[in-house]
Amino acid sequence: GYSPVAHLLGGGVLAHVSTAQRGVLTGRGFFPSLISGPFRNGLHAAFDFSIIACLVAAGASWLRGGRFVYREPEVDVAGLPAGSNGAEPGSGAEPGVDAADGVGAAPVDVPSARAGATNRPGGRLGQ
Repeated sequence: GYSPVAHLLGGGVLAHVSTAQRGVLTGRGFFPSLISGPFRNGLHAAFDFSIIACLVAAGASWLRGGRFVYREPEVDVAGLPAGSNGAEPGSGAEPGVDAADGVGAAPVDVPSARAGATNRPGGRLGQ
């Protein structure tokens, strides 16, 4: 198989060591035992960091509170908020009453977007 130590040291260095030392250096157990300690330490550090990061994220999510679902305000055909007749505040007009003749405005059926739908590009309208 491939011996990374023999490749790193080269023939010049291996020629100056005894046959027994060369056998140990280029054997199957030297290189794995050489890197296993630092590799284990690095792996532990990576997993420790990931556990801490997950706990911090879970704590931040818990402190955030309940689930928030944004809903667009309902508007009538004229683009005014639902229940508004367009009259200025304090003008004496009642909501839903046409100021010109005092008769209630005819109900208009405006389909509103379902919860979770959005009109933004890439949104999930109609799901």
